[in-house]
This record gives sequence, structure tokens and C-alpha cells, in this order.
Amino acid sequence: MNDSEIIARLTQRDETVLEEAAKQYGGSCRALALRLLRDPRDAEECVNDAMLRLWDTVPPAQPESMYAYLSTIVRNLACDRLRSKSRLKRGGDSVSLALDELADCLPSGDSTEAELDSRELGRAIEAFLDAQTKERRIIFMQRYWAMMSVREIAQRYQLRENTVKSTLKRMRDRLADYLKKEGFL
Repeated sequence: MNDSEIIARLTQRDETVLEEAAKQYGGSCRALALRLLRDPRDAEECVNDAMLRLWDTVPPAQPESMYAYLSTIVRNLACDRLRSKSRLKRGGDSVSLALDELADCLPSGDSTEAELDSRELGRAIEAFLDAQTKERRIIFMQRYWAMMSVREIAQRYQLRENTVKSTLKRMRDRLADYLKKEGFL
């Protein structure tokens, strides 16, 4: 079943389409949630919550890519759950490590003004990524959006871990320079 068929059935409020969407995209969404949460039960709950959110938001939303739409929902739910858990217990984990890597090249979000500028910052990062090669962009997004480990990225794209590490380091440095030039840092 393709994305437009899924959307059409959601628009018709056909509940059985959720099973189809879960069959088609559940595995990828579960893997994403698991990378973030490191707990299979929490990951499964995020996927189930994402299916409910899909039901609640389509219509009116008409996503072009069901995978992109669902994975964004799953990622946001997993990040919310992770924030909630980290409030309860502080500690280092791989997600925190990935986000800490980016901390030096992103502006602080401590002020109200910074919150208002977050959309502009998002557009600036998008423009920066658009100017990168496809390979660099993929590596960057896999690390900082999908929260894959350096080892996972290296294995998936048949690269050496040092190549992935150095690519990420150079991109963070370039991103910091770019954001300074654009007035964000």
C-alpha cells in the first residue's frame, strides 16, 4: 500500500489502515525509538502513540512522505519521553553524548529571544546542510537526528569509524563557523 492510499483511508476514517501503516513503517519507527530510548517497551509505546497521533492528525495533515511524517512523530515522542526520564534521573547516555557534541556550535536556548529565533536557526541549519554533499548530509542526519552511534553509521554505510568521526567533527566546525557568520553565535 502506498502513502496516498494510506492517507485516503485515514481520510475515510478506516481504522484498519493503522495496522497497514504499522506493518509498513513500524519496524523503522521502532528502531528509531529504540536508538533514542534504549528500552524496547518504551520504543513500542512510542510507536503505538505515533499511530494514535497519525489517526488524530490525518486529516487535516496531508503528508507527502508517510515515513518522514511518522518518524518525526516517533522521534518527537521519544525525545519527550527521554526528557521526562532524564528529569527523574540524571546521567550520561548516547543521546546526551550526541547532543553534547553539537552544543558548542549551537546557540544557547536560555532566553525567550532564543526561543523565538529557533525557527530561523532551523532554516539556517537546513541551508547549511543543503550546501553539503549528500554523503556528509546523511552522516550528519543519522548522527544528530536519528541518533545513530558512530559505529552504526560506519557499518551501515561501509565506512571506517574514524572517517565518520572526522566527517562529523569537520561538519560541526563548519556549522559553528556558518552560524557565527549568520549571527547566531
